[in-house]
Amino acid sequence: MLDGSGNYVIKYYRFRADNNVLEPVEMPQDSVSEFNTGCGVPWFAIIEPNIENDVECSNGLGASVLHGALDELKAVDLCFNNFCSDYYLGAKKVFMKKDLAEETEDGVEVAPDDVNQQLFTFVKMPLDSKGNQALLQEFNPALRTEENTKGVQSVLDYLSFKCGLGNKHYQFNGATAVTATQYTGDRQDLIQNAHKHYIVVEDFLLSLVRAILHVGKHIMGADFNEDTEIEVIFDKSVIIDEAAERLQDQQDVRDGLMAKWEYRVKWYGETEEEAKKIIAEIEGGQQVDLGFEDGG
Repeated sequence: MLDGSGNYVIKYYRFRADNNVLEPVEMPQDSVSEFNTGCGVPWFAIIEPNIENDVECSNGLGASVLHGALDELKAVDLCFNNFCSDYYLGAKKVFMKKDLAEETEDGVEVAPDDVNQQLFTFVKMPLDSKGNQALLQEFNPALRTEENTKGVQSVLDYLSFKCGLGNKHYQFNGATAVTATQYTGDRQDLIQNAHKHYIVVEDFLLSLVRAILHVGKHIMGADFNEDTEIEVIFDKSVIIDEAAERLQDQQDVRDGLMAKWEYRVKWYGETEEEAKKIIAEIEGGQQVDLGFEDGG
């Protein structure tokens, strides 16, 4: 909070959580309840997912990406449980005529096989067309592997979509290598969601760096301009092929479609004035080969 002079005051509170309800608790007598930073720059930065939080009495740190996907999580658990159940219950069974059973000293009927007792079940075998009882009959339940695999994959697709990761984030089909353009096209949902979160991440980083600059100048005694311009450049190499994009920009510089200073602004995070000054120094002094032809 801000005091009357526009300086940030940090206050400390204690809470007790009772059934997801926060109740305030008195601070210890020997503890500090508030601290005046003496400046208008916050010494803290809070980041939360760029997702609407409709939960009352939450901790103020935003909603989880799983917040809107609770039904999908239950579906994943249900489908995977069914997958496992089919294997657990789908073991081979051998029904044996009771006459073949051996009896232990405790009177328990056991199969004449010391390796896998649970494979055998003793029943009264039905009569065949000739009126005879079979000694053994095998039963091999269907595991439904393909159906279960498709079911689990479907609910994983729904889950990843609801979490903002796109509907192809969880794939277990041995996907082959694809080009960067194809990958970007298949991941449009993920890319759009990432750009949405860039907004809050950028604000968080700017606030944090501004606080560090203030502390460095006024507390550490460093000599620099704390009001300098700050620019956040996100590395998108996780979702797009930046190496290919950079090569394309270099080709545009060679073809005269992009100025050299534009290239430096984009890839080195410099301002237009800084980029033009460096290029002038490079071209006016010792030539440095950046892999460009003349133009731009």
